[in-house]
Amino acid sequence: METPSIGLDGLPLTQRYRSFSVPGPSDSAGYCGAFSINAGLAIPFDGFSGMEVDLLCDKARVVIELDGPQHLGDPVAYRRDRRKGQLLQENG
Repeated sequence: METPSIGLDGLPLTQRYRSFSVPGPSDSAGYCGAFSINAGLAIPFDGFSGMEVDLLCDKARVVIELDGPQHLGDPVAYRRDRRKGQLLQENG
C-alpha cells in the first residue's frame, strides 16, 4: 500500500483537500457569469477589516482560491493560506 503524500500542515493531501469540498447547487442554471474576480469579503484577516478572494459567487456562497507555487513553496505563505481557508469555512 502506498503512503499518501503529507502536506506542510501534517495532513495527507487527500484528507486536506477533502475538507475544501463544497456542496454545489443541484443544477447550474442561473449561475453563468455569477463569479466575481478578486472580490472583497467583510471577514477580518491579517490585521485588515476584510479579505480578498480569487473567485466569489455570492448567489451560491462559493469561494474559489487558486494557490500556485508561491503559496506552497513558502511555509509562512502556506500557513497564511490555511488560516484564510479556515476563516472562510467558519464564515460559511
